[in-house]
Amino acid sequence: AICKSQGVSLIDHLEALYQKYGYYKEAVVSKAFEGIEGAAKMKEIMAAMRANPKSTYAGLKVVAVEDYLPGYKDYPKSDALRIRLENNCWVCVRPSGTEPKIKFYFGANGKSAAEAEALLQALQPEAATISCGKNNRYGHPHPDTLKRLSEADVPVWNTAECGAIFLTWDNNQLAVRCCRHGDGD
Repeated sequence: AICKSQGVSLIDHLEALYQKYGYYKEAVVSKAFEGIEGAAKMKEIMAAMRANPKSTYAGLKVVAVEDYLPGYKDYPKSDALRIRLENNCWVCVRPSGTEPKIKFYFGANGKSAAEAEALLQALQPEAATISCGKNNRYGHPHPDTLKRLSEADVPVWNTAECGAIFLTWDNNQLAVRCCRHGDGD
């Protein structure tokens, strides 16, 4: 009734809200961990995230970590973490209560729908490339980085191991080709 009285369509009103507050996108990713080993792995992941919190996700600074295990504000105790990021983005992680899975929830906010979608995709990587020399003096890549990528089932290509890395995207499929010097390319 308000939109009609103002001569504005619902879509136009919704677009005005997006322009004022930003575009929000959300996604959830579940990782299965079967058996006793899986249950232990889920506990290990949650413990590691609490003990070694990251300072950024997808280039966004962490502004607060809400740990619900000991209790948070007036919320009931729960084995869940909510990581608030700058720009009203967030990551939440918790073991499923009914399945042998850990669930990762992602929320992104952008000035446009495309920006929100790009942030959402950056928060949940499908693959990682690492560019460093073998046995470099900095110790790159850091073992914690490799562990986190492994726990998230993110495939990693490292120039120290496979040389030059060529990435192509075709028909919504990522293709990776590695080439060491002298391999003919």
